[in-house]
Amino acid sequence: MKTLSNEDLLKLSEEEWGRIQHSLLRRYSEFDKGNISNIGFGQKRTRKKGGAKCLSVRFHVAHKRMPRAKARRIPPFVEVRLRRSNGRYDLVRLSTDIVESGKIVATGRYVRRGNSISGSGSIPVRIPRGRGRSPRFGILSVSHPYRNETGTGRLDVTIDAIGRGNQPVPAKVDNRTIPKDTFFDAAFIEASKEALTEGHLISPGQRTGALASSASLVLAANNDSKGSIKRPERGSAIVTITDYFPTHDFEDDVFGNMRAILRGRAEQSGVFFRGTSGSAWMLDGEIAGIQIAAEDSFRTGYAQAGFAIFREWLDIQFTNTAIALRSF
Repeated sequence: MKTLSNEDLLKLSEEEWGRIQHSLLRRYSEFDKGNISNIGFGQKRTRKKGGAKCLSVRFHVAHKRMPRAKARRIPPFVEVRLRRSNGRYDLVRLSTDIVESGKIVATGRYVRRGNSISGSGSIPVRIPRGRGRSPRFGILSVSHPYRNETGTGRLDVTIDAIGRGNQPVPAKVDNRTIPKDTFFDAAFIEASKEALTEGHLISPGQRTGALASSASLVLAANNDSKGSIKRPERGSAIVTITDYFPTHDFEDDVFGNMRAILRGRAEQSGVFFRGTSGSAWMLDGEIAGIQIAAEDSFRTGYAQAGFAIFREWLDIQFTNTAIALRSF
């Protein structure tokens, strides 16, 4: 049985990472019950100064502590047999790291129908509707600010325009998820092309954007890659991507178990403040994810991978959608 190298690991598919995570959660979740919140994948440095980087299994805990029983301690290395598409098994051997995580809170603005929401950082979307019909326009944002809304109808809202002196954009929340029931935190907020242009949320000739793949996100976590969060109200901020979670159980009544989650750390506290949900995380010119939550210092944030929201939710709701990038 072949042991996969670090280079081999970075080529695994999202589905294969999900199976590795599931196997490890099943094996170790009872080791320190109530303390281990999740298992992700990211970089670990050796204790030696200047030690080599290596991809590791990162056990996220509420508090770092040493279990009394040696058999209940997380080992320095873990191994998982991974079945490949050819039916053969490869061995995945990874070092372990233990990370203390803070309490996680949603970063959306909790709004009521008719109140203003923030469109800052939200991603413009164009939805073709076939020959002879005008396309639909809007923004891709998050749904958790509407979690207290009853019913499934369209909600009348306004989107804050970019820049002072611009009029708010009238819009309707069309399709939206219930995060804890659907694995996604997403909403399509429809508005006219003219209103979005006047509000500086889209611009003529805006190009179609690219979405970072799961492989590139795992690579980013392994390399402690620096991306950015786009926040028009306060400018961009550098974010170091530290973890990729194929699934992440937030264990709350807002999100529940979510698909394809990134964890990132900013250089100062307060970056992921309330109201930044919906902002794009960018990595090498591609959309890495969409901001949804933060740890309570607001220095560590969580985003759902753009490829998951766009390809696995929006493209099911509508066909042939096109995402647009805007540099704020």
